[in-house]
Amino acid sequence: MKNSRFFSILFLGMSLLACQDAKDDVRKNISDLAYYGNVGRQIPNEQGQRWLELYRSKNSITSNGRIDLLGYSLSEENLADMSNSVSGFTGVAFHHATDNFGEHHILAIPIGESLHVWDAGKIIIDTNSDLPVSESTARAWAANYEASHPADISFHFFGSNIFDQMNMLSFFDVMQLEPALSDLDLSPQLLLIVSDTDFALSGLSLGRTNNNETVVYDASSPCPPCPVE
Repeated sequence: MKNSRFFSILFLGMSLLACQDAKDDVRKNISDLAYYGNVGRQIPNEQGQRWLELYRSKNSITSNGRIDLLGYSLSEENLADMSNSVSGFTGVAFHHATDNFGEHHILAIPIGESLHVWDAGKIIIDTNSDLPVSESTARAWAANYEASHPADISFHFFGSNIFDQMNMLSFFDVMQLEPALSDLDLSPQLLLIVSDTDFALSGLSLGRTNNNETVVYDASSPCPPCPVE
């Protein structure tokens, strides 16, 4: 009888501990998702201009005071489709990639609540063309890049809050992705730029003389060290 009562109490105690652990795991997961959702922030346009020009000077790209965009873009429509293709949209990993002809790409990969890059079933966009690409092709291109750039950044992660902010801009229909270099420590950056300017016709000028409304986002979390897996 005493043994039976002892085991009943022991079982109840273990059940309560298990329930508490489960609750703690849920709280931790919610906390993690909130943290990842907040990655990234808007930066001053003048800072973005300096960093873009520094990248171009280091890579022998002539800008003549204005920025000729490198051709990476993601439309509002594709951003929405990507976001809806994962459960618990948490952000986007912009992954460097190399196709079978040696051309550089940036792949936009939505990240869900699993915090995994390569979950099956998600929509992945090739920002070179702003068109979907299959998971198998995306994986192969990403592997090509990582094999030839083992010491470089594989991707830049931006949290979902940045894209919520973009969607509140009345003129947002496409974002431009531009590689840049920080003039503080020469660390590689990826700028997300939204503007009411017609990029194709006028190029990009982020300085004080620009009368058009332009918003620049930075402060991504790079991999390595990888924020998501």
